[in-house]
Amino acid sequence: MWEFMNDPLEAEIEAELEADIHAEVEAEMVDNTNQRQRGTRRYIDRQREDANRRLEGDYFCNNPVYTDTQFRRYRMRRHLFERIVHTLGE
Repeated sequence: MWEFMNDPLEAEIEAELEADIHAEVEAEMVDNTNQRQRGTRRYIDRQREDANRRLEGDYFCNNPVYTDTQFRRYRMRRHLFERIVHTLGE
């Protein structure tokens, strides 16, 4: 058991894995730095359109998933929010 726990081959493999991970992290940092220097940004698809549809369906459809009380997580009453949206829409 002791020999298995202190196997030099296992220690060597662990060291190589750690070196590989360290090299990947450094390469990613260099890539991010180069991107910033060139002024380009990485695009992350956050699926905003789908999120907007879910939000409307959860709160503003004829049969909403969440109640007016649960709408308070946005720190205002639903009717006040709807009045603001209506006023801005005009």
